[in-house]
Amino acid sequence: MHVRPGARAECVSVTDDGGLLVATRARAVDGRANEAVRRLVAQAAGVPLREVLLVHGERSRTKLLQIANLTPQEALANVERNSR
Repeated sequence: MHVRPGARAECVSVTDDGGLLVATRARAVDGRANEAVRRLVAQAAGVPLREVLLVHGERSRTKLLQIANLTPQEALANVERNSR
């Protein structure tokens, strides 16, 4: 997934290549953007925040998240359904 910290508006969308683009107003300072990304992805996927784990990319705009009890395909389908 690719993250845009400091964006004007917050959104989660599926890209043409099947990845996620997450825009957050939070700045990349003291982990604020990472927490905002976890929150936005949890809302978009329809799961509790505690089920979204940052696996890789803590200091990068490219991140890997793990969502408990969902396959990547199920998570993308939930995001597409919830972003309409």
